[in-house]
Amino acid sequence: MTSVLLTLLLANAAAADVVPGWRDLYERCETAVVADMPFDATGLASRPPPVVGEVVEQAPFRDRIDYRTLATSGRIVPAIWGVEGGRFEVELLEYPARNGTRAICEVVVARDASALDDAEAEALLVAFDDLVGDRLADGDWRDLDLDAGVGTTRTGMQLAAPNSRGCIVTASMTVDPADGYFRSSVAEAAGDPGCGGQSLLTGRRALQRKATE
Repeated sequence: MTSVLLTLLLANAAAADVVPGWRDLYERCETAVVADMPFDATGLASRPPPVVGEVVEQAPFRDRIDYRTLATSGRIVPAIWGVEGGRFEVELLEYPARNGTRAICEVVVARDASALDDAEAEALLVAFDDLVGDRLADGDWRDLDLDAGVGTTRTGMQLAAPNSRGCIVTASMTVDPADGYFRSSVAEAAGDPGCGGQSLLTGRRALQRKATE
């Protein structure tokens, strides 16, 4: 019995090891998107986007983007960072918006890392629930009821008021251990036509609209 208990304690401790790395990247995402600040990549290594689409100099809309991007499934993936040897990497996605760009900052399992096991997924869900509880207690966020498929756990919260870019902001975590799926994000929603602003990559307005528009 003692050996079984020790094994469980060690397994739980190993699972909890994934939490600090996730939380660091998540909080960088939250700070950038909520406070409209360039993403803080201090201590992170830049990584190339996965080659899953055509590299384009000009997006398939009339606005030109002033950095090379990778267009994938309608998304623009301009930047990915990670900690050397870490389990996670962060992707900053920027979509064209009327006033510049709107951002989605995602924390996912690193491409060169192993998938999360059940215990690790549970540890992350508990950590996110604790974080949500803290944010709700502060009053700046409200609980968000999210749909999830069979076997998938999805939980989240929404900023009580739009951010300074006029965007509704949601934060969520989605986990499906059976498929090895994990995604944590802080996202500006596309619902408000006035949502958008400067690039969170550079602190500059990423889209230069034509003078005739």
